[in-house]
Amino acid sequence: MSSVVPMIRAAAAMPLLRWLHQNGHRPDSLAAEVDLPALPYCDPMQPIPLLAALDLLRRASELEGPDICCRVVSETSALELLLLGKVALGTRTPREAVMRIAAAIPFFCSHEHLTIDPIVNGAVVSQFYAMDLPPTTLHLVHQYVAEMTRTLCRMTGEADPVGTVEMVPHPEFGLDHLRVWFGDRLVPTERRSVSVFVSEAILDKPFPSRARDRTGGRVPPGFKTLRDDPTLSGSARILIGLMLDDGSPSVDRLAAYAGMSIRTLQRRLDAEGTNFTILLDEVRKSRALDSLAAGGGALSALSEELGYARQASLTRAVRRWTGQAPRHLRVDATR
Repeated sequence: MSSVVPMIRAAAAMPLLRWLHQNGHRPDSLAAEVDLPALPYCDPMQPIPLLAALDLLRRASELEGPDICCRVVSETSALELLLLGKVALGTRTPREAVMRIAAAIPFFCSHEHLTIDPIVNGAVVSQFYAMDLPPTTLHLVHQYVAEMTRTLCRMTGEADPVGTVEMVPHPEFGLDHLRVWFGDRLVPTERRSVSVFVSEAILDKPFPSRARDRTGGRVPPGFKTLRDDPTLSGSARILIGLMLDDGSPSVDRLAAYAGMSIRTLQRRLDAEGTNFTILLDEVRKSRALDSLAAGGGALSALSEELGYARQASLTRAVRRWTGQAPRHLRVDATR
């Protein structure tokens, strides 16, 4: 896991992006500041770099205050917040919902883990990332998870549904700025996991109403987890494709997304028998051949989409990959 570039589905960033827009900010500009590439508003299942998404959260807190996560959660519909899936739809109780979400987490994030562990008269809902994060970011993540858990449990109709909440304090503001949300139940911890204690009575209290369950609690067929491929090159290909969408793939950007130095990234890719240039070529090849096979648009547009300076560069690349000119592949595909 430590070599995989951390990724999360774009759906996780949507509530924050929409909240920022509604509160007078320009999400695209803020995303550009933290190098979150090609905001895929139209595809919430597109993997995006987790570290860049967390940097966006940190940047938003600098603009709006250290309690921003509680504010975002409180002002966003529960359905959108629990988009981890529609897998939570149709559950009868908070316990069922948390268990479904925990099972779905690997499909939505490469490094996130969510558990619900029984204790006397209740359970502890815990979340952590299998990676090191700076204290401010960790505090914001803990705050977000704690408030989401509280929101889920409040769907039972209980106004004050959770017990003790253990989270990392903000390095400057501690926990006092969250007392209005959690009262005296906040307890500081040095662990990188956030823990929310919920009574058995709340966990098993039926929701007053249930959304129609169209999933049966299952992730859609063919939908792979972000942990299926344990190689660095596998996750690198995904994010190189995302960088292509905004026209500027580079090894230094990939290293930043991986949380590694360029030298470490290159060394680990070399150990897998590849490098950034080879991976970029593979991604371009896959996109180009798929487009040509589908009859695609103008070659000039495809060339620009793949980041080639001239159409002739695309033509040479296609000849190198297949031994044929692009026009022949397009003709063959239409026969």
